[in-house]
Amino acid sequence: MGYPTDCPQREKNGWTGDGHLAIETAYYNFDGITVYEKWMADHRDEQQENGVLPDIIPTGGWGYGTANGLDWTSTIAIIPWQTYLFYGDASLLAECYDNIKRYVDYVDGISPNGLTTFGRGDWVPVKSQSNLELTSSVYFYVDATILASAAKMFGKTADQQKYEMLSKKIKDAINAKFLDRSKGIYSTGTQTELSVPLYWGVVPEAMKAKVAANLNNRVEATNFHLDVGVLGAKALLNALKDNGYGETAYKVAVQDTYPSWGWWIVNGATTLLENWDLKATRDISDNHMMFGEIGGWFLNPLGVSCLIQHKLASNMYC
Repeated sequence: MGYPTDCPQREKNGWTGDGHLAIETAYYNFDGITVYEKWMADHRDEQQENGVLPDIIPTGGWGYGTANGLDWTSTIAIIPWQTYLFYGDASLLAECYDNIKRYVDYVDGISPNGLTTFGRGDWVPVKSQSNLELTSSVYFYVDATILASAAKMFGKTADQQKYEMLSKKIKDAINAKFLDRSKGIYSTGTQTELSVPLYWGVVPEAMKAKVAANLNNRVEATNFHLDVGVLGAKALLNALKDNGYGETAYKVAVQDTYPSWGWWIVNGATTLLENWDLKATRDISDNHMMFGEIGGWFLNPLGVSCLIQHKLASNMYC
């Protein structure tokens, strides 16, 4: 019970990405604050002097590799921030403040133009590959924004100004390189490449409707099926729901043919799986939380509202 883990049959490691991708689901379903307080203490113990974290925490040394970047080890910022949002308790955020700062400063030092490829990318996608630099840079923006917000909360004015400027720099760099304003798409326009910038607040206000419409069209083109890995699975439902496409999000959420969460259930799953493809030969854990955003989405008040509206419109009981 000391930290969230991955597959029970193979590793049982505290993979950082899995942990933050499912944090809302964990907090909506379990009163898990003490587990995450303990795990963030492990993060502080494992962080190197230069700010780098392993993507497995705790670790005996494994995890300080070349891909242990922002889409995974942003746990150091995202989990304390989510703990504050869920509990109204900023103590964990305060305890981790210097660690978040060291982490963001390290990435800033290796990313002078505001963009970074430090990360694993959209792990275990259905088929479409998404741009690593785009997704990693979005998480860099998330961390810098959380740090700026924490600095404001704690009265650290100089830090607030510094990291507000950094987050703007990252956001501008992402949009300058990846956003095609005439078409309203990021990179090649995969479900992940459209939903991740929408979900994490990178899309310019004037472009949100166009990008969201393209995301909706992309999902409709798959007949309301997923074409994402873990990063897209985190962002997709909320990106649709928050931008006027709650009905589309609902259709994806309750889909029961491949690839979907419901397809797992149809095939006997009682836990979250590690792969959309039931015939895969790797990444085949039958108890894995990294695609777990669906559980948080169903319990999110606006997600519940979307479901209620659909049921009422269909003259069905909730």
